[in-house]
Amino acid sequence: MIFGEDNTFNIAIQLDFITGLRLGELLGMKKKFVIKYIVKVRNTLKRVKIYDSPTEWHRETKLIRPKSDSSIRSINFPIPFWDTFELYLQEQEEKWKKNGLEFNDDSLLFTTDTCNPIDLTNFSRAWKRFLRRIDVPYKKPHSIRDTYATTLIRRGALIHDVKDLLGHSSIKITEKYYIFVFPDDKAKTASLLDDMVI
Repeated sequence: MIFGEDNTFNIAIQLDFITGLRLGELLGMKKKFVIKYIVKVRNTLKRVKIYDSPTEWHRETKLIRPKSDSSIRSINFPIPFWDTFELYLQEQEEKWKKNGLEFNDDSLLFTTDTCNPIDLTNFSRAWKRFLRRIDVPYKKPHSIRDTYATTLIRRGALIHDVKDLLGHSSIKITEKYYIFVFPDDKAKTASLLDDMVI
């Protein structure tokens, strides 16, 4: 595992399953944006082109503003996770201290052993190894976000609320990707009138 012996990968995956963050939002999460039972999405980690001259460029990982205003949001997460998360924060403070750095409000929550941002490709590789280890067929890391959304919908969440939690700019986007979750809805809707039949 690229993250050493700490719980970085484990906690990142857990937080993603209970918030549905995009991978860049998860890896760009700063300490100050997770408060008791709430995650605030304010930035995202992204590989961007940096131009050295008009014809030459290289890529760097940068913390940037999310792609749309709807992506800036607050997401509540299950209360029982907070105790686990507080222990993780203590663990990270020790890791940063070992590297001669201060773990403060502007520190990224999920970093490498040397407290550098985690490359999105490396995270995807760790995810692939994790799935192989637990004998689950490969799915992209984005499948965590899909699991979050479909679980909410199947448990009765309103599609408009899911849209807001996912940070989609339009309800049409949410419907396009998650309408398959509702195959029995017509039958369920029709059954609402069952008690009217004598």
